Amino acid sequence: MTQSAALREQVEQVAALREEAQRLTYQLKAASERSEADRRELVRLRDRLAQQTYQQPQAQPEDNPFDREHGPGAGAKVRHAKHLGFALINHAANHQGQFPASFAEAAPFLHDDLSEDAKAQTLQTADQFEILYYGLRDDLATLPPESTIFVREKQPWLDQQGKWCKAYGMSDGSARVRTSRKDDFEKWESIRIPKPKEQ
Repeated sequence: MTQSAALREQVEQVAALREEAQRLTYQLKAASERSEADRRELVRLRDRLAQQTYQQPQAQPEDNPFDREHGPGAGAKVRHAKHLGFALINHAANHQGQFPASFAEAAPFLHDDLSEDAKAQTLQTADQFEILYYGLRDDLATLPPESTIFVREKQPWLDQQGKWCKAYGMSDGSARVRTSRKDDFEKWESIRIPKPKEQ
């Protein structure tokens, strides 16, 4: 091979290398531009998602009238008294009218519509309440169910207005809060607690 031929071959190789370098440079630039575009799109999507999340109304806690009147937690006390009272009534309906001797006996008779979590919460608070009637359902026939107490909260508590309160479960399946200025519930309770027939 002559010197000029070798030189020409080297020139061609350099030109080929230059073209390859230029091609790779273009590819790198295009990849970089795509990466930047992807990054901008990701930021845009993230910002839009954040804005949508901010604009969505936040879930509001249930507006419980007992909480509103007596303070946070009052609604839960009434709810548990109601569930426990229902369990007593349901137990009696399935045991020839006989009311149970304990909340443990009544536990399987909590309302079927309650979630397992709601049942567990109710039973966890059972020691805060007491059963006031252990007799037969038939012996209650002459008493007004809307004012006959089955379940009573053991200890009174002060509400946000400075009143003493207790939660009660009634024989009609309802529940309520009774308030007193002087922590004196005995008179009100005495005429509403059912007595066994033999008494």
